[in-house]
Amino acid sequence: MKKVNLKKQLKTAVMGGSFDPFHLAHLNSLLTVKEKFELDQIFLIPAFKTPLKNEKKEINPFHRLEMLKRIAENYTFIIIDDQEINRKGVSYTYKTINELTKKRKIEELFFIMGLDQFYILDQWKNYKTLLQKTNLIITSRPGNHFPKKLSDFPFGLREFIKKRKIDHIKLKVTKDTSKNKTQEGKSIYFCELKDMDISSSDIKKRLFEKKEFSHLLPQEVDTYIKQNKLYTNEAKAPDHTQSLINLSIQELKKKKAYDIKLYDLRKKPLPFSFAVIAIASNTRQTVAIANHLKRTIKNKFDIKPWGEEGKDSAKWIVLDFGDIVFHIFYDYTRKFYKLEELWEDSLINSNYPAIQRKSS
Repeated sequence: MKKVNLKKQLKTAVMGGSFDPFHLAHLNSLLTVKEKFELDQIFLIPAFKTPLKNEKKEINPFHRLEMLKRIAENYTFIIIDDQEINRKGVSYTYKTINELTKKRKIEELFFIMGLDQFYILDQWKNYKTLLQKTNLIITSRPGNHFPKKLSDFPFGLREFIKKRKIDHIKLKVTKDTSKNKTQEGKSIYFCELKDMDISSSDIKKRLFEKKEFSHLLPQEVDTYIKQNKLYTNEAKAPDHTQSLINLSIQELKKKKAYDIKLYDLRKKPLPFSFAVIAIASNTRQTVAIANHLKRTIKNKFDIKPWGEEGKDSAKWIVLDFGDIVFHIFYDYTRKFYKLEELWEDSLINSNYPAIQRKSS
């Protein structure tokens, strides 16, 4: 007798963006799309840096990620994926889709995007990867017109359109050159949302002007923004970061680093908020300090560095933990890299007792 496969095929969607901050229109889009397309799970993937957008400095990635985690606690179908933040640099969607499909078994994948981005989709880097690997769900508020005739579509997509129906577009079969086989053509679906005239830029403007904004946000996000005083000059370090800083300073002293300095860089156009500079007596000590910091932070916070540089030469080791970056210098190397001169106005504590080297 032929076996019947009773395992349900999961319908999975991906939604990316800055989420700076995540607001009720984002949530409305997720709930509407989930219901209409009977999705089982939706991955929210916050960008580290969004391409094709001339944006001002975004809120630190740690904060944007934490806001999404609080949303996911109340909606079991939402899964947070931090791969773009971990990868750093410009966040390209084709890389994200490749990584997601490589690591997870996904039978049917959808990518959710707004109508404004759909009209410039052929400007996205390697956009054809999306057409080959995902079905697209294009969302828009009432009053905006979805494309109907071929000339309404982005120029780069027109050659892929096979059939145009009322609520979706069928794409042509494509060839997977890496596996030398053809793939079934994906589809583009259109989904009209309830009218919610909300944007992240409007919320940030309201915050700056000290106007009411709570009605535009999920309660979890509203609470987090107020607790951390985000989007204001009073923004404070997350508890996670403050605890990490305090522990790290203690551990640097234990390992006999000296001339330890802490800089608050939240007002600088940088992708991190704090920096710590510490000096080691020799290259062997720089490696020992770096390894000790990594082990201690992993044991205490279960966090690994997003990036690490300089370990081979050991003259200047950089440990990037997202919100905070450590610069561990061999003392003679430091003379050539005058970071303090760039950041001196941001020095918030240079009073850590210096552990002086013994003279030989």
